[in-house]
Amino acid sequence: MFLNAQTYSFEAISSMENEGFEDAKGLFEFKDKLYFEATKSTGLYLCTVDTDNKTESRIELHSTDHGNLGEYDFTKAVAGGRIFFLKRNGSKKELWQTNDGENFQKIADPFDGLKGSNIDNFYATDDYLYYTADTEDNGKELFSCSTSSLTVKCLHIMAGTEPTDIAKPCLYNNKLYFGAKNATNGMELWSYNEADGAVMVQDYAAGSEDFSPEDFITFDSKLFFTATTTATGKELFSFDGANIELAAELKSGNDDSNPTNKLIVNNTLYFLAKADGKVTPLFHSFKNGTATLVDFADANGLAPSYLTAFDGKIFGQGKTTTTGTELFYLDGNVRTMIDVEPRIKEMHFGPIVREIIVSGRPKDLMVHGNHLYFTAEVNSSRNIFKLKKDNATPVEKLQAKPNFTIFPNPATSYFTITSSDNQIEGKVQVFDLSGKVALSQTIQSQNEKVYINSLTPGIYVVSFKSDTETFMQKVRIQ
Repeated sequence: MFLNAQTYSFEAISSMENEGFEDAKGLFEFKDKLYFEATKSTGLYLCTVDTDNKTESRIELHSTDHGNLGEYDFTKAVAGGRIFFLKRNGSKKELWQTNDGENFQKIADPFDGLKGSNIDNFYATDDYLYYTADTEDNGKELFSCSTSSLTVKCLHIMAGTEPTDIAKPCLYNNKLYFGAKNATNGMELWSYNEADGAVMVQDYAAGSEDFSPEDFITFDSKLFFTATTTATGKELFSFDGANIELAAELKSGNDDSNPTNKLIVNNTLYFLAKADGKVTPLFHSFKNGTATLVDFADANGLAPSYLTAFDGKIFGQGKTTTTGTELFYLDGNVRTMIDVEPRIKEMHFGPIVREIIVSGRPKDLMVHGNHLYFTAEVNSSRNIFKLKKDNATPVEKLQAKPNFTIFPNPATSYFTITSSDNQIEGKVQVFDLSGKVALSQTIQSQNEKVYINSLTPGIYVVSFKSDTETFMQKVRIQ
């Protein structure tokens, strides 16, 4: 299949299985390195990838001695040149930090009540890490930790010992904005700065009714968020520094559209929300005060999630009947699927044989430099992949197969293809970036050399096809 527009290739970037790790997730970048969490037989670890694409454990986050790893939710943030994260201590999760990825330090609790107090809702700036935590006498409170002195401070949103609840904050016009709840006003929009302290912006849902503002993003000089009233249901609202208003009502009456996954691409706010007559959340765009349904083929079957902006497009996880749950990107109203795990396997039910589409289920999408990183399940193992812009004339779409390897790469006079299951017998073709076949050869065994002396230096696409497998990968010839 040759593509005539911008094309993308991808490859696995770590060899976790060789180091005894599995189930990579929670990708983030810190000081030009990729960090993530992964499990070993001994527990859950904060890890990174070295220059040889090997997984290295940095610190144990949760030992198997402390219970079921599946119940542990790793929370982290990068703020002011530090990684802040929660580490399990028995049944408690405590706040730790590192400024180099090598040495780790526990953050002192401001008082005993903070220990094991459900620290959550990290929000990072250059100067502070903000988060919520339960207190002994005052319910959930908002805390700050200085990224320079590591001093922790309770911001005391509610006066005295009145119980409260706090949602994740967001910085807008040099103030923190967040949802906070008390018995009189319910959950409303509040602000905080050092000069003014904590101030309720408005009792928008009158009385004790909960307005419940959440999922904040700044766009077009306003603060946008999702909130609920009895008249509108759960819809998109905005705040311009003076007034709160309903920005868009996607479902009429008090039915919830529940806008989520907000992101900004090409000066347009995109989000997922239900619309009138629709059950599955679909894409909507918001610009110049108007919300528009982004309509494209098979939208109801896509079930989009994990949205991330990359290369001026929206990438995410989606599902179709032909690919299963895979990576997609939306360019304007045109949706393209990238089949990370393109296998079909046969399931035997007595005399009945059914073909089942195998899904990569990509998630943990994050952007660093010119690449989009994500995790996906390929050959029953969740690994880390890197999506790259090809920036070339038409080339054949690449299919990642971590069990195959081209060596050496870069290559000078020859390369070989090896397989983890030793099944190497088929046809090798080398394409230049215009899609023209530059070399063709049949190989019958592991490590059989494919000589490339006749090719000029540059980037090529190597295709290997056997009776059961298709493998494609870029190779640099120098």
